[in-house]
Amino acid sequence: MNTMPVIDEQLIEKTLAESRNPSKSRIDEVLAKAAGAKGLLPGEIATLIATEDPEQLEKIFTTAKAVKEHIYGRRLVLFAPLYISN
Repeated sequence: MNTMPVIDEQLIEKTLAESRNPSKSRIDEVLAKAAGAKGLLPGEIATLIATEDPEQLEKIFTTAKAVKEHIYGRRLVLFAPLYISN
């Protein structure tokens, strides 16, 4: 039986490595796409995760808040997994 791994660790590591030390222009490019609330690709998410510049982090938080309010409005939304067993 040939099974594929559920999580491709090598792909994750490669994506994270390729996204290290992003430029401000790259971060701005990803944030512009994110502001459209259409989703981001894994490499784009890795770019934002790799950001350490406080100014850029503030832009990320501001964009995230705007997207959240666009999608959910000004309400608190909680997600909790529901487990059912017999």
